Amino acid sequence: MVDNEPFLAKIASFMITATKRYSASVGRDTSKARTYANLFGYFKRNRWIARRDCNQVFGGALKTATTHLKKPVSDMRVLEIGHGQHATISLLFHSSGAKTTGIDMDYVRFGFSPKTYWRIFKLNGLERALTTLGRNILFDPGYYNEVQKCFGKTLQKRDLNLRRMNAADMDFADNTFDFVFSFAVFEHIADVESTAKEIARVLTSDGVASLSIDLFPSLSGGHNLEWAFPDDAQSKRVPAWDHLRDNLYPTHVYLNKLTATDYLEIFKRHFDVVECAYILEGRSLLTAELEQELTKKGYTRHDLLARSLRVVLHSKKQGR
Repeated sequence: MVDNEPFLAKIASFMITATKRYSASVGRDTSKARTYANLFGYFKRNRWIARRDCNQVFGGALKTATTHLKKPVSDMRVLEIGHGQHATISLLFHSSGAKTTGIDMDYVRFGFSPKTYWRIFKLNGLERALTTLGRNILFDPGYYNEVQKCFGKTLQKRDLNLRRMNAADMDFADNTFDFVFSFAVFEHIADVESTAKEIARVLTSDGVASLSIDLFPSLSGGHNLEWAFPDDAQSKRVPAWDHLRDNLYPTHVYLNKLTATDYLEIFKRHFDVVECAYILEGRSLLTAELEQELTKKGYTRHDLLARSLRVVLHSKKQGR
């Protein structure tokens, strides 16, 4: 497969520079154009993203599943909620021998089939179809090549069960899955209560769920890609925690704005919470003045510094 990273880096730099110049010339913020320019800048990290997805995200999910279920992956029935455009974690569980299902609100299929793009257009619109085509051509070959290299064996895309479905109203029988996994998806779910209830329903009596959630009050929680990696690269244009302040640079993505406390209250109604961990970010950028300003809006210091919440949940059904 062709390594597109150097080429993509040049495209990203060109798009960001061109967008800045155009914004200045017309005297207004071209937020949609900037979003796509920043997406190029994000996806040019193909190798890094692929290694993170395989080693950290999938590796952590596999360790959690095998530790808590105490059975080989080949005996597991796995559900991923919000598998995303790459469906990487579903693909890796499937390639490891698990009976795997992935669900998402977007229609996702592998390969360059005209029927696929037509289906995406019908279900998710022209913009999604075009961005998917562009990503498939520019980014995906290098991305999957790196994932496979990290995985150490051939990825088995054939017969992977990917379905378009609302997680708050799943079309599965009770007690269908041993392991439910989700990464950076719950912040985009409007009805978290119903989704948690549905996960509890489809889990077996000994089932386990592992959920990792990007938290809205954090520095990167507004999902502005200029703050995607705040401890490595800080935006000179978008103010820190802008989404909690004046929101001068809103993003084109739905966020439910829940805090870690909100999530935990919901999960405790439906599960036993057996693990709870946080990843922190932005400590050096949270000045005393900024903390005071945001505390008045109801956010704690921990809310502002906790980038993500990871929980491991056990079913409350009989049998454990």
